[in-house]
Amino acid sequence: MRKVFVCGCGHTGTTLLSTILSTHSNIYNPFVETWSYADPQYSYLLDLLLREAETRKEEVFLEKTPRHVYYVDQIRRDHNPHFIFTVRNGYDCVMSLEKRYEDFNKAFNRYISDHFEVMKNNGHVVRYEDLISNTKSTLKQICKYIDLPFENQMLKYYEIEHPDWRDPDDDPNMWKRNKQVKLPIYKPEHPQIDEWFKEKCRTSEFIKIMEHFGYEY
Repeated sequence: MRKVFVCGCGHTGTTLLSTILSTHSNIYNPFVETWSYADPQYSYLLDLLLREAETRKEEVFLEKTPRHVYYVDQIRRDHNPHFIFTVRNGYDCVMSLEKRYEDFNKAFNRYISDHFEVMKNNGHVVRYEDLISNTKSTLKQICKYIDLPFENQMLKYYEIEHPDWRDPDDDPNMWKRNKQVKLPIYKPEHPQIDEWFKEKCRTSEFIKIMEHFGYEY
């Protein structure tokens, strides 16, 4: 069974993308963030799910844990998977993370650190904005990358019943994500981004990331 790992910064669409891909007839997604590389106490979980996956008919096993972006080399050695990395416009991503953490510095530092990890690694990069604005073409590119034919049913992912996402720690933020991915694709509404917020974000590292992934800053 071939393996695909979806990872990247939080609040860049990893859950949405993985939910959409799970509706493909040849992808098995257990809807579990395993944290098997990010947290040693859960190292058994991925192997457990892979053994279960071997009994299924699908050709591709999909794993989604955003923090696995820090363990790409190790995962490659162990599983030789395809990697799909999600990224997002920095202003929107930091603002979204700040709402979650209620701490600008924590949100900003995660954006910078996680996106630099994506920049270090080879894989298929998906911009969140492309996923929600050009969904079909973005999914076709992903399917080509993982060597599967595109299936139109992926565009109707919200009409297909699927399990709720889980993680070993029962992250309280997970219920919100589960609610969001059962809706048709929509662009999250943020208030107008003030210039003072942009100036606060515009460090040299932030600008480097924005330029690398083709965003205006």
